[in-house]
Amino acid sequence: MKTIYFFASFGNLKKLPGGGGETAARRLLSVLKQLGYEVHIFNRHRKYFENRLLDRISMATFVMIDPILYFFFLLFRKKRNAATLYMGYAGSILRFDYLIIKVTSILGFRNIMYLAGGKARWAYEKGSPSYQRLFAKMMQMYDSCYLDIYCI
Repeated sequence: MKTIYFFASFGNLKKLPGGGGETAARRLLSVLKQLGYEVHIFNRHRKYFENRLLDRISMATFVMIDPILYFFFLLFRKKRNAATLYMGYAGSILRFDYLIIKVTSILGFRNIMYLAGGKARWAYEKGSPSYQRLFAKMMQMYDSCYLDIYCI
């Protein structure tokens, strides 16, 4: 595998990271490049505004249309020796995360999940039975899954 299509929250790359998720995504991006992978990023949850209200509206809008945009981003990309790397957080947007993984599966990519942050276990344990079923189904769709140390 030489090419990775990396879907994560990178934030505005011209500014300092806005939180732990953006920091982790950028750190992982740097490591992948150092290891010799060709990495193409797709930035989710864009926060480009200085206004919190505009940021929330922007994020809410993109969380709904990102699966469609990601489909077109990947549609004509090479699949041979390539995989998608999805950095997720297993929270309230799990249904949209599921759609994104479904899109990559339909397109024939190998899927890698990096489950970041300590929220995954808490969200699963406190989630409804339908949330738990969807989470389990989504985990079965990945070819590989890497967990942040805090998830264990």
